[in-house]
Amino acid sequence: MAVETAEDLLEKGRMLEELGGPDRINEARECYRMAAELGSAEACCRMGRTFNRGEDYIGGQPAAEWFDRAVQLGCLEAQARLGWLHYMGWGVPKAHDLAYSLINEAAGQGNALGQYMLGVMYERGDYLRRSGEEAFGWYSRSADQGHYRGCMGLAGLYFKGFGVKQSYGEAARLYAIAAEKPYPPAELALGTLYYEGEGVPQSYQDAARLYRRAAEGGMPEAMYALGVMYRDGKGVRQSNEEALAWYRKAERSDRDALYRIGMMILKGFGVPKSRDDAAGWLRIASGRGSWEARSALRSLGC
Repeated sequence: MAVETAEDLLEKGRMLEELGGPDRINEARECYRMAAELGSAEACCRMGRTFNRGEDYIGGQPAAEWFDRAVQLGCLEAQARLGWLHYMGWGVPKAHDLAYSLINEAAGQGNALGQYMLGVMYERGDYLRRSGEEAFGWYSRSADQGHYRGCMGLAGLYFKGFGVKQSYGEAARLYAIAAEKPYPPAELALGTLYYEGEGVPQSYQDAARLYRRAAEGGMPEAMYALGVMYRDGKGVRQSNEEALAWYRKAERSDRDALYRIGMMILKGFGVPKSRDDAAGWLRIASGRGSWEARSALRSLGC
């Protein structure tokens, strides 16, 4: 019987991950663990990523341990990811100095993910001095390597006109590149532009198509938006049953997603604007512990 190489085990693990589900993820981890024992830096990194999934990043500590092992083997992606855990404080102590050191080094050595992360740090300005120009530069380096997150970050700058001249058309072009991944946040953003007719020809059909892709990819805001389109019969055949089904899926989301849905409705971007509907979603988010939702409700006088 042929002995499996690290590459064989990596490929098997990737296939199991794509199938999804807890059992398959555990089987993938076993493949990565065996490949890691054979000295594979990529296996260590991918092992860390299996613990670094979802909104809450409950597995931050084991993820950090595996990323650190990968870093010792020279993996720049793992270095960037380890830095991000420390930047966000996900399962490890929040340490901005350490985070910047790790991410900046990875970005400087050409890692596209690290370049994207450094762009985020400059755009947020909560540790580094906020700079649209610096964010634009780092996102551009990442996007030039074809990284979907770099494209997404760059699109956001064009959308807002931060660090670059505002252009919905350029934002749409970059969102479309990121959406090819596929990447649900990019699909949602591009769908919103089609809904509003900003930077692309107005099309409810294209908006609904993109919202559906993002919703099926697990994006709660897209679930809500698709429900609205079924309610109003825009781009899809009108169906109150379909609308309710998508609303219920969105309502099962985490508190941060519910807050984002409320703000999306309040601003009326990609969906009809409604103060009352926004307040309803914000109340749900607030009830689940979102301080941002509570703050928004106070601003609304609710």
